[in-house]
Amino acid sequence: MPTNKKLSSLKTRASGNSESSVYDLLVIGGGITGAHVLWDSTLRGMKSILLEKTITLLEPARRRLK
Repeated sequence: MPTNKKLSSLKTRASGNSESSVYDLLVIGGGITGAHVLWDSTLRGMKSILLEKTITLLEPARRRLK
């Protein structure tokens, strides 16, 4: 998939806010490690964002427990 399509897809999924935002940290993946990194970074006062491809965070961990 070309990069342009990935970016336009990401913009389509955005919350509708057309303003640009600057973040201190971008976490890719909402597994147990990504969720912990996001949590820890916010405790340290960082403006962080997490990108996850599935609807539910921690989905891979939940599937392993079944």
